Amino acid sequence: MIYLAIPNTGTIKTELMEWVLRNPCNHMIMPQLKPHDHNRNYIVQEFLKTDCTHLMMIDSDVVPVSDVRKMVDNDVDICSAHVCTRLGNEIIPVGMTKNENGYHHDFKHSKPDLHKVDAVGTGCIMIHRRVFEKLEKPYFKFVYNDDGMLICGEDFYFSNRIDSVYFDSRFACKHFTVTAI
Repeated sequence: MIYLAIPNTGTIKTELMEWVLRNPCNHMIMPQLKPHDHNRNYIVQEFLKTDCTHLMMIDSDVVPVSDVRKMVDNDVDICSAHVCTRLGNEIIPVGMTKNENGYHHDFKHSKPDLHKVDAVGTGCIMIHRRVFEKLEKPYFKFVYNDDGMLICGEDFYFSNRIDSVYFDSRFACKHFTVTAI
């Protein structure tokens, strides 16, 4: 059973709410909490109080094109849908691999399939309960350097603590933050 969560800081795209209405879920939460990593950790706490097997988080500015709940059929612990972000003037899918120079996107991950990667964004993600049962809190955390500059988002902090992370490019999403350059 899937627990659907929409972390937000006060706004949710109308298109996402239309998707939710077309794809009803038995268990759903839409907490409006700040900062964003606290919101995600609160969602996990609430999810763990249920008997649901999977947590699906969809950010308030992301809209699935299809029924991303079918990612549960992949039978993997963590799976991100095909969500893009902006990196400089480029729009790239957030299914990243890591080498000695850091994270990068290998565009073969955009071909419709399930891809094992090193890190994913959390714009639209499915996570099995057993992941949280093994991890120490906090599950999600922004990491800053000594000058207060963000050096790692809560999504990569989470991914860095997991052995197997997948990116499913068969389930595309619109990310309204990156629609125009």
